[in-house]
Amino acid sequence: MGENGKPFNLWAKKIKQPGTCFCTVCHRRLQYGNNGKKVLARHQSEASHNAAVRALQYTSSLPGATSTTTEVHASMVDRVRICSFIAEHDLSFTVSQPLVNLMQSVVKDKSALSRLSISNAHASYLCTQGIAAHWKTELSTKLKTKMFSLNADEATDGNMDRILNVLVRYFDEDMGKVATQHLASRKMNIADALTITHSLTDILQSYSLNWNQVVGILLDNCNVMRGEKSGVETLVRRENPSLLDISGDTVHIVSNAAKALLKPFQGYVEQFCSDKEVFSEFQSLLHLENKSLIRPISSRFLQMLDVCNRIQKLMDPLIVHFYSVLSPHDQHKHSWLLNQLLDKHAVTSDEKARIILLQQQMAKSAMIGSLQDNPWVCDCRLASLLDISKAPESSMALLDRFLTCSGPPGLAGVPFQRVELSRCRRPYVVTSGTKITALLGSNVLLRCDATGHPIPTLMWFKSARPNHYNTGILVYTYVVHC
Repeated sequence: MGENGKPFNLWAKKIKQPGTCFCTVCHRRLQYGNNGKKVLARHQSEASHNAAVRALQYTSSLPGATSTTTEVHASMVDRVRICSFIAEHDLSFTVSQPLVNLMQSVVKDKSALSRLSISNAHASYLCTQGIAAHWKTELSTKLKTKMFSLNADEATDGNMDRILNVLVRYFDEDMGKVATQHLASRKMNIADALTITHSLTDILQSYSLNWNQVVGILLDNCNVMRGEKSGVETLVRRENPSLLDISGDTVHIVSNAAKALLKPFQGYVEQFCSDKEVFSEFQSLLHLENKSLIRPISSRFLQMLDVCNRIQKLMDPLIVHFYSVLSPHDQHKHSWLLNQLLDKHAVTSDEKARIILLQQQMAKSAMIGSLQDNPWVCDCRLASLLDISKAPESSMALLDRFLTCSGPPGLAGVPFQRVELSRCRRPYVVTSGTKITALLGSNVLLRCDATGHPIPTLMWFKSARPNHYNTGILVYTYVVHC
């Protein structure tokens, strides 16, 4: 016991060398011989030892950093082995503690542990014929007298095989809550609606269950699952007309709603920010990390979360970016928002001047047309406008990219951007001559050739004036209009 009333073993650890201990605070070996108490007390009062003690009081040390015992060292080695095993077998780190619990339960019977061995084939057989069979029997017993709902989804695995996965939800009286369990997985060569429905029926029959026990089923929103004429939903309702609910999962519903909402814009936000240098400079002027927008892929609905998160992070530079293309009236109306945003990011006066200059340059290069309220007659007169608007680097940004044609009758209701007018050609007029002289009362043949698509309509206009040099002659002028 030291002078401060604290035992020496808080910092002095015995090592194998006789008459020697180790100070875990100073990391020094102490030779105490036969005068252990005096030597340890003298070392405890040294200024260097007390300084190290004070330093430790304000330092968070790593586990085992101030301990040199064999037990702590072995524990650290075991942790390293567990982490290495998890990394080597590509497992989730969430299994770390359950794996430790398993090891602790196994090690209790050392004699059984010494005889333990298991091969790949034995493990596979034990899982499929033992554990899986037991779980299936137990689940079948629970579901025989219950109503339940299903969650079915078809996916492609790493071997490019189509797999139908089915989950079941029911109220487990033993657990006292609604439980979700894996019901079955089936490999299918053909993943059409009829095959999926037959597979669901076979799965229920394998558990001695029937469709009358199913109160609801959750499917994704593809045509195979939700088709009105021959989808899985229609076929399942024939099996059980009393189904309370057939619904799509939330992720698919949100994805479909987002597609319907954003369909008119056709990636307008991403296209408008295609000038990466300007958009990047806006972010730098706002003291933000440089990031770009993610162009969504419609078939990857799970990517929508990344897309939305990125837009949310870039909301401030997007506001600054789009402010430049507002009308003067709208800029004045929303100037307070821009000023508030610049103050929020502590933008200096020089940086504000640069932002204003960039916005003015963008306002000159972008022509914004609010065209959605006009009746569009989709004929060759729009050919040039269509070519400009469809160009990838167009300087015209249509506020509504899903306009529809009001005419002609064959194109009424067709989306504006889907009209193809590839056969349009400008009218080209060729006349046979510019000046023809003939006697009064005689016949004159005037020839005019015109080409183009659609075929031009020719209109002749005639005017007459007297010849001032010869009063017996009239001069007729013919003008051709297409």
